[in-house]
Amino acid sequence: MEDKKPQDSIALWKNQKRRNEKDPTYTGRGTVEGKNVQAAAWVNTEKKNENSPDITVRLSEPTNKPKSEEIPF
Repeated sequence: MEDKKPQDSIALWKNQKRRNEKDPTYTGRGTVEGKNVQAAAWVNTEKKNENSPDITVRLSEPTNKPKSEEIPF
């Protein structure tokens, strides 16, 4: 049976670690054109005009947690 999973998809979750307006409202990961990506999204709550986007999304290469976070002292 053929796998019918979408080839390009991104899942976003609310950013529980958000400290200020510069931190993304949502973060997540996905696949675009067969490559793994990391996603960050900001909700525009202070729209100045109707032409402003409601949500802005930026994609980047995934980053790994530094090894120092995994080693207890």
